[in-house]
Amino acid sequence: PANDVLKYNIHTPDDLGILKISLYNVFGKLVFRNDFLPSAEGEIAVSELPSGVYLLKVTNGKALATKKIVIQH
Repeated sequence: PANDVLKYNIHTPDDLGILKISLYNVFGKLVFRNDFLPSAEGEIAVSELPSGVYLLKVTNGKALATKKIVIQH
């Protein structure tokens, strides 16, 4: 579970173009979104988000990957 910061490290082929990372709460509300280049790593501050289950989605417009994230304070 994440508590203050959710770290991500994504490595993809360079020809995928710009990727979009989105974080949604269980009600489907978008709580974070960022565009980044392939082979990116970064952090999402989650300390202000309520504890619970979230969906992390990464897409390049053609393919989509989804991961369940638990935030626990």
